[in-house]
Amino acid sequence: RRVPNEEDVKEYHVSAIILWAVVGATITEVLGAHITVGAFFAGLILPHSALTTVVTSRLEDFNSTVLMPPFFIIIGQQVNLLNMFENSKGWFFVLMLLIVYLGKVSLIAFVASWHSVPLNEGLSIGFLISSRGILDILQLSWSTVAK
Repeated sequence: RRVPNEEDVKEYHVSAIILWAVVGATITEVLGAHITVGAFFAGLILPHSALTTVVTSRLEDFNSTVLMPPFFIIIGQQVNLLNMFENSKGWFFVLMLLIVYLGKVSLIAFVASWHSVPLNEGLSIGFLISSRGILDILQLSWSTVAK
């Protein structure tokens, strides 16, 4: 059954969506993939509707104030950056990240200047867009932490 507007969303709708994400995360964990992959695909399958808007707005504060700080602490404790630099591959990885990061910032600044935005504002936009990445932290944790 479809939920036509946000006023019609009930608590059991929100609970069902959360359960859907937990089931997806559990399935991928059992299959050997990372737990976030299942939750991501469970959310990707859901169509954008009033239901997803309500679920997002209700969970946003809880996620950012309760779940995210321990997540970053746990990821920070698991990643050993010193092991990355024991051989030349670690330095190559850092060089590639630096090139990609500066390329992204430069491209955003170029597009901004193309649209008559001053260079300093374009660079600021580039740095802001490039520094928001929880996905970057997830990729770092996936690549440095072995099960």
